[in-house]
Parts: sequence; structure tokens; C-alpha cells
Amino acid sequence: MKLWNKYKVTSIPSLVFVDAATGKVVCRNGLLVVRDDPKGLEFPWGPKPFAEVVAGPLLRNNRQTTDISSLEGHYVGVYFSAHWCPPCRSLTRVLGRVEVLNDPECRLFPWHPRPVLELSESNAVQLHEGPCLVLFVDAEEEGELEPAKELIQPIAEKIMAKYKAKEEETPLLFFVAGEGSELGEDDMSDSLRDYTNLPEAAPLLTILDMSARAKYVKDVEEITQAVVETFVQDFLAEKLKPEPI
Repeated sequence: MKLWNKYKVTSIPSLVFVDAATGKVVCRNGLLVVRDDPKGLEFPWGPKPFAEVVAGPLLRNNRQTTDISSLEGHYVGVYFSAHWCPPCRSLTRVLGRVEVLNDPECRLFPWHPRPVLELSESNAVQLHEGPCLVLFVDAEEEGELEPAKELIQPIAEKIMAKYKAKEEETPLLFFVAGEGSELGEDDMSDSLRDYTNLPEAAPLLTILDMSARAKYVKDVEEITQAVVETFVQDFLAEKLKPEPI
């Protein structure tokens, strides 16, 4: 299960190639590359540079061609779709709308991953991508989540920086979940509490691991930055005892 989570396996059978010296992923879709290259001519099937993948003439929306050099200095979004696919057609119409609605002035463009997310319908799917620290708080009015975010932000940033330096994905995502009628996201928080059978207390500090169907609850009277730091480090060191979801 640890390897399942570490390499984000979503289906079986799966074949993931890793560097034995570092543990870093070389290739995630091993079954496909072995099928397409049965003689191993391109072994070890590491990722190709972006410039190599998109080499050749590029087609603009005005049907004129351009060279990859025209992309230098720009942010590029790569969208895979098919005009004959109904779900793709539906998605295309709203693609990117969530980020724009959450950041209408594009102050956070190009929308790099944030250290701490406010739990919402648009990002709740990330709860299934790996272990997540979720801090539940009372927040009846907009803006009351900020103190909670500021509490865990330094710890989240430190974890992200540490694993980015090692060129590894962060082992823990960070969320704050506000519960209050005016936020509009209280249903999501309530649903998450019900699904994971969490107590109704607030604030409540938890770590949820959906794939392992495990939860970790920190039972303290006051949640401080030191409490969060210790909770996170104990989890990463596998010192915490999980409870079943």
C-alpha cells in the first residue's frame, strides 16, 4: 500500500519503472512502453524533453504554422481531447473556468499548485490523490478561513520545498475546510465528515488517507503551529496509529 500511494497507482495491473538508486519515477505507463517497444530499444524509457516531443511545425488556430521557438518565454497549456467525444465537448466549454472564477484578476496566474487549499467541489477530487491534512474550522463569514490557512501555510511550504528539492512529489496535501452557511462549501465539509466518520468538533486537525481508508485525528484543546508541525512529522515518520475510515 505504501508503494501504491508513493507511485500513485490508480489501476491494476500497473508497471512503474523507478531508478533503483534514488527511487525516482522513470516511467509510469510501463505496460504501454513495453508493448510499444518490446525489444527495449529506448530503454529505460525516461521522459523526453518537451521540445523534442513537440518538435516540428505547430498549427495556430488561424491554420498558419509556426515553430516551437515561438513558445519560448510563454506558458503553454496542453489539452488532450477528441471532437467526437461527448464528455470532451462538455469539458472544453468550461475548461479553465474554475481557476478563472476563483481568481478573476489572474493574480495567481499561471496557477501553480498552492501549499494550502480551501476545500471545495472543484478540488475535492485531490483528496483521493494521496494523504491529506485537513483542518476543519468554523467559518460563518468569508475571510475567516485565513487564520487557519496562515497557521498551516509555513509547514505546507516547508514540506513542498523539501520534496521539490529532492525532485519528488509532496507526500501530503494541505486543506482547510470551512463550515458555515455563507461560505457555500459547508456541504462539502459535512459530506467529508460523514464519509470519514469524524467528530463534529471544530477546529479539528486530521490527516485522511482515502486509498488506505485510514484517518488520523489530533485530539487537542488548542491547535497551534507547533502541534501541526509535530502531527505532520509524526505522520511522515509513521509514528501515528491509523483509525479505519
